[in-house]
Amino acid sequence: MITRINHISLLGGNREVPFRPGLNIIYGEITSGKTPLLQLIHSLFGHALEHLIPELREHVTHIEASITLGEEDYTVIRPVVSTRDAKVDVAGREETLRLPALAADDASQLTYGRWLLERLGLPLIEIPVSMRVVPGSSSPVSINDYFMYCHLRSKEIATSVFGHQDRFKNVKRMVVFEVLYGIYNVEVYQLESRLRTIEQALRDARNRNAVLERSFAGTAFENQAAVVRARQLAASELSVIEAGIADASAQDGSASATPRAQELRERVLSLDRQISRFREAAHDEAGAAGQMEELARQLEAQIRRLTKAIVADTHLLDFDFLQCPRCGSEVRPERATDARCYLCHQEPAPSLSRRDLEREQRRLDAQVAETRELAATHRETATRLFAQAEVAERERTEASSELDFLTRTYVSDAAERLQQQAAGRARLIETIARLEDYLQVFRRMSETETEVRDLEEEAAAVRLELQVALDRQSEAGIRLQYLNRVFRKILEEFNIPHVGNPEATFIDREKYLPVIDGQQFDALYSPGLIVQINVAHALAHHLTSLHFGLGLPGILLIDGLTRNLGNTGLSPERKQRMYEFLVRISELHGESLQLIVVDDEVPEFAKPFIRVELSENDRLVRESSEQ
Repeated sequence: MITRINHISLLGGNREVPFRPGLNIIYGEITSGKTPLLQLIHSLFGHALEHLIPELREHVTHIEASITLGEEDYTVIRPVVSTRDAKVDVAGREETLRLPALAADDASQLTYGRWLLERLGLPLIEIPVSMRVVPGSSSPVSINDYFMYCHLRSKEIATSVFGHQDRFKNVKRMVVFEVLYGIYNVEVYQLESRLRTIEQALRDARNRNAVLERSFAGTAFENQAAVVRARQLAASELSVIEAGIADASAQDGSASATPRAQELRERVLSLDRQISRFREAAHDEAGAAGQMEELARQLEAQIRRLTKAIVADTHLLDFDFLQCPRCGSEVRPERATDARCYLCHQEPAPSLSRRDLEREQRRLDAQVAETRELAATHRETATRLFAQAEVAERERTEASSELDFLTRTYVSDAAERLQQQAAGRARLIETIARLEDYLQVFRRMSETETEVRDLEEEAAAVRLELQVALDRQSEAGIRLQYLNRVFRKILEEFNIPHVGNPEATFIDREKYLPVIDGQQFDALYSPGLIVQINVAHALAHHLTSLHFGLGLPGILLIDGLTRNLGNTGLSPERKQRMYEFLVRISELHGESLQLIVVDDEVPEFAKPFIRVELSENDRLVRESSEQ
């Protein structure tokens, strides 16, 4: 995936550095700021800003840069602080975002690091690492884990492979290797997880039906048809009893005058008033919540406009007009005073500073959070009031039903007969309710049987997909063979001699570390040789990724390319050949792979690739005259 920095500006540090596709060299003396510049570049791709040199902490407030991700260009402004949830402003052709750098907050669960993963098309997975860390543990693969293969650090380049001597880094390094090359196949992982979920649901459904079948076994209700018939008979008998009760009630309407009837009538009226109050108050609270949400959306729109203004402020320049844009006549600055515009002869309107815009942005962030809290409070109150109204409605229904039944069944001259009929009615209602429960169980059993069939079909389809994915996983061997060939080829280009069989130089399949002529990487002792192996190893991964489309971000940062090579024996020739190879890679793959090299010694033919030259007299951070 194309991953490129086009330029970087240090706001407050009076420094802007342009970059191009292909090879870029940051050249200069030791301690002039070359490595910190590389650190700032890495931070634009999700790395934490830690252990900064004093000049950066004291003078540089933000870094502003143009980066390319895939086919899109973005402007990114990140504050130079180590806070993990510090806000990063991002502006692209169709999106404007303000995201916490590495840790989610209340305003956004999407972080800048997670956004980079999505834009680069890298898998968003949490992968088990139980065999290497703690049994049963898991860890997400972050943008920094993928970028481990994109940065050869000065402190590690002569000692380790992407920091493999650090136990935790080594786990992540190996995991990324397996994900990239298909040894750990993301599709297989997702299909296996999906199949486990389906199989668990299938077991649960079968167990539910087994429990229900056992509960009916040996009872009078084992047969569903018998339950249906019993309910029909009970319903018919209930209809006869209620018809008799209705006839008796029609003969005497005095039931409405009884104390119980009067109590029920007052209860119904009281509940009606309660329901009305609850619902009116609930609608008011819901309306207030909607108003708060609308206010929050308006504030967020204002924040986006401020973000665009802040981003735009880094690009807009003052323009001097030589001709009037309306009539084409010549315009001279001396025709107006300093206090007036020489073009329109008006006093320039005061403008807000960047600091004012950022202060307003922070105030609006806090107001949005407070407004969201108020909206949530109103929503919770509305939900509670609606629930109270529903409880009151159920009570009203019960009271109304009892009043209606009391009115219909009260007949003064047949009280005893009606009492017996009411008792029989109650028994039948209870029987019908129990039979309805049984029928509901039978319906659930039928639905569960349908669910089991559907889950079995889905599981079969997933197993078929999984088998196809496992067949494709065998392609990992082809990719690793290609990686080994490229690795050996680069070492030959660097003029590293092989003793014995060249095939004994490869990337081992267990630890994913280079083996040189049969010798394990950790047994090597020459810092210069280790640097060349590390550079060859990193380039081999990137060239393999380009060949197979593995998705590795197409940028490689190399800090201290020739610092450990020395100046005696074959070292000058090897330095020459390393740079010759980098120039050739830049010519062949520059549009897809950007190389940024930090060095204090560059051969003459490679000097056209120098983008910035630093020294003790011209350090990375230059204080402006205003400071």
